[in-house]
Amino acid sequence: MNSIYARACLRVSLASLLVLSSYSGLAAQESTQSGDDEALEGGYVKLGLGYRASTPNRARDHQGSGASAFINARYQLANGLFAELTNYRMLNDGTRVGYNFYNPDGWNFDVITLKAHQSLDFPGWQNNKPTVHYRKSTQMLGVRATGSFNKTTVQFSWAPYSFNREYDDGMFASLWVDQSFQYKNWQMYANTGLVYRSEEIINYYFGVPEEIASYMFPAYSTSSGTEVSAEIGALYPISQHWMFETYFKYSHMPRSINNSPWVAMFNKAENRDGHVSELGILVSFVF
Repeated sequence: MNSIYARACLRVSLASLLVLSSYSGLAAQESTQSGDDEALEGGYVKLGLGYRASTPNRARDHQGSGASAFINARYQLANGLFAELTNYRMLNDGTRVGYNFYNPDGWNFDVITLKAHQSLDFPGWQNNKPTVHYRKSTQMLGVRATGSFNKTTVQFSWAPYSFNREYDDGMFASLWVDQSFQYKNWQMYANTGLVYRSEEIINYYFGVPEEIASYMFPAYSTSSGTEVSAEIGALYPISQHWMFETYFKYSHMPRSINNSPWVAMFNKAENRDGHVSELGILVSFVF
């Protein structure tokens, strides 16, 4: 049932790319593409306050539902060095620093650090005592190619080197398609993507080693997995710097994650079906 649901969501998200979009009013600011052979200095900062409602899922250590602060920012120096920070957009989520080294027509090529997985903690047992098993976040080093074609953005990331020393280097890869559209003053976007994490990464977060296995959480070794995600959103400019924004994003987690004893028990207790979704409404200030 989950695989059927994931395929259906992917079809819907792909179809939505034909009619929805990433806001065009800020596209020039929030795009990572310059289209020039020489990197230009500049950037943007968007700070927002609002409300987010999200489904609980042990596969994600999310902030939960409630009032939230939102940020989407990027700045690039003339020499090609740049930094990005986003805590709610799926495309380029997290904190990233990198170097923009090549810009053929319509494309940007970067060396970049990216977050392959956020930190997690799970309840468990060890030496017949209750404990919490903590897994720290993983930053990785790789390359990113971003192509901009009118109002369509295509992005591919590949990261083969991990800064997390608690497990051997894994591999992270992602492929995203983002489409933009404007209707009167409404700026809309839709994107869909695939996020791949190798066996080393998923097993670090969701595997249950023999030494901490118990009756409730038996030993479990995972395989690699691909996450299917989609996001739609709409923005309305209130004034020159103020903007109303709303979005909805969805991710269907791979079987290798949902079958983890930690995740499976939580999903069963909360009557969840192995997905992560979030709805957000905010007012932001852009400068």
